[in-house]
Amino acid sequence: MYGIHLKNMVMELNASDDRGIDVVREQIKNFASTSSGFGIANEADSMTQQAQAALRRIIPAIQSRCTRFRFQPLLKDQIVDRMDYIIKNENVDITIDGKQAILDLSGGDMRRVLNILQACFLAYGKIDSESVYSCTGQPRPQDVSKILDSLGSDEFSTCYEYILKIKSMRGIALSDIISRLSEMILQIDYPDKVKCYLASNIADIEYRLSNGATELVQLSALISTFKLGINLAAS
Repeated sequence: MYGIHLKNMVMELNASDDRGIDVVREQIKNFASTSSGFGIANEADSMTQQAQAALRRIIPAIQSRCTRFRFQPLLKDQIVDRMDYIIKNENVDITIDGKQAILDLSGGDMRRVLNILQACFLAYGKIDSESVYSCTGQPRPQDVSKILDSLGSDEFSTCYEYILKIKSMRGIALSDIISRLSEMILQIDYPDKVKCYLASNIADIEYRLSNGATELVQLSALISTFKLGINLAAS
């Protein structure tokens, strides 16, 4: 777009290196005061608190000179083409189910695909679905299905101990289990009012976890939600 003027019109700051408040006060402010240009603040969350505060103060001035673009997550076909290219050129030994697991966990983020590929390759050599879920700390689909079955059929204490056992064996967080469960609620053969009840209460549990609530207490709340939901369906 800028041709031979690329170096003068584009400023890229890596927050891992340029973290101080002087960067915001001088480099970013001076660059934003020009008539046109393209600024990239990579990993801005790694800046110091003072630098982030200073950056927030000049954001309105920067935005008034910018056009904002929001990029949608990549489609699976787009990710697969690039992933196959990398796998071939880096000689990565990966199974079909391993590729599918990475696609399921990527959420349309190509950088996440690359991070998972690299981490699994360095840790295990051969990449399959088991290594992908172990490396990322995400619950396996079969584990989530078993948890869902336990929530629907087991007694409270039995279900509680079973979920704790899976969490301990797999090293997964309750918030990740809840995220997967919320995706499966729509597939449960329950009336819509029960699905609404489950979705609403699970969202509350996830919110409390994000605010630092105790996992054991929220696990009890999760089981209680499903037990009450089942009773609601029966009535």
